[in-house]
Amino acid sequence: MHPTKSTILTGDSSGKVFASDYTTGQVYGCIGMHKDSVEAIVIQELIGVSSGMDASVVIYNMEDMVARQMVKLLEQGGFSQLQFSVVDPYMLLAASTEGEFYVIDSRNAKILKTYAGH
Repeated sequence: MHPTKSTILTGDSSGKVFASDYTTGQVYGCIGMHKDSVEAIVIQELIGVSSGMDASVVIYNMEDMVARQMVKLLEQGGFSQLQFSVVDPYMLLAASTEGEFYVIDSRNAKILKTYAGH
């Protein structure tokens, strides 16, 4: 859910990402596509992000509702959790199903740090 607008992003098991207005129920349309199920979505003021079992993270511009960057991080597995940092709102934290944890700059999709192993 967008922090100041009535916009939400939702994903489905086929990999589609939709933008909708939660107050009216109007679906703006499909704004993105993963090759496998969508597992996590997070939104901050200007940026929305989806991740899925296709091992990719897609970054959307929330002003015009278009996908602007995609990061393919893994050869197998997927991403089950996303969160923006409370310290820096542009730093995206992504947890994989394979045990890796990534810090990604959402402005340019650059991977800043990778943590692996438990």
